[in-house]
Amino acid sequence: MKKNLLIYLVIIVTITLSTTLNARVLRVGRNQNYSNIQHAIDSADKGDIITIMPGIYRTTKAINIVNKTRLRIVGLENVKIYLSNPSENVMNIRKSSGIIILKLHMQHKPGIEGCGGSVILAQNVKMLSIFSCKLNGCGSIGFQAYRCKNLLLRDNKIYKNSYSGIEIYNCFNVNITNNLIYNNYKAGTISGTVNGIISNNKIYGNKKPFTKRNNQRLSWSNPGQDVNNVEKDPSNMLLVGRGRKYTDIQTAINAARDGATIRIYSGTYRTNKAIKIHNRKRLKIIGLRRVYIHCSDTSADVMEIKNSTGIFILRLIMKHSPVVSGCGGSVLAIRNSSQIMIAKCVLNGCGMIGVLVSRSE
Repeated sequence: MKKNLLIYLVIIVTITLSTTLNARVLRVGRNQNYSNIQHAIDSADKGDIITIMPGIYRTTKAINIVNKTRLRIVGLENVKIYLSNPSENVMNIRKSSGIIILKLHMQHKPGIEGCGGSVILAQNVKMLSIFSCKLNGCGSIGFQAYRCKNLLLRDNKIYKNSYSGIEIYNCFNVNITNNLIYNNYKAGTISGTVNGIISNNKIYGNKKPFTKRNNQRLSWSNPGQDVNNVEKDPSNMLLVGRGRKYTDIQTAINAARDGATIRIYSGTYRTNKAIKIHNRKRLKIIGLRRVYIHCSDTSADVMEIKNSTGIFILRLIMKHSPVVSGCGGSVLAIRNSSQIMIAKCVLNGCGMIGVLVSRSE
């Protein structure tokens, strides 16, 4: 593991030296080259440095770093980035190499509740380093990574995220060191990862501990955090989507206990019969950005809530299949139920009625 740590340090030094030799400096802020962070990223070439002046930077959509090589983004003290769209990630990093993010405070706009977007999402990235950042707010996940290589998180504060502080899947060479991970719903998940050092992090105040499964050569040493304190599979949190435990929404609903939360990842979910929520209590179903539910049965409701109480539905786009015409079923039917909350959903298509409520309160 010491050898792996040395490799990480060599990687960072190599990136820094090679970037500095031929770097342009693009400045973001009032009276600077750029007033918009995304514009500076789009203009950056291989090896450039983006420096962001102190201040609050508000955006309505995600900041995207895609197909970039050896790019450094550096906040010059007290740089806050607020995203107003709760279903978007604050920052996406994809198909890039040699990315360094330093001293940024990123979150969804203060006061927003029920976020589905993460703070940072990294996919298919090589040599990604996040230093001295704050990742918090209502973001469902502070830092999320899939299929990344040579990943370093150091000296960050990852806190108050509504689902998890850190989620890492199928990555290679991961170093998570000297971070504060606290007051999240769940500390995090590390799954399918090869070669990892998770050490000297202060992990506290999270309702759920780290989940660690199917990893190889993972070194764990964090003061006050019991290495054996590992939840196998949170019984009150069910994930639906490609590569998740559940790929079918109805199957997840049938498996859910009272008080459970079902999180549905983006995609189109097709069904030939109504999705039924019957005889359930305190169930939350949350769409995590662009969740489409299409029902091909014109006589059926797309979703039926019956004999249930305390049901919360957030950010679902429900309709009968787009090619269907002359529907007799409703999009959402609520029967003999109470305390039902439907928020930020789209109910449309050929459904005879958008929302049908019968004998409910």
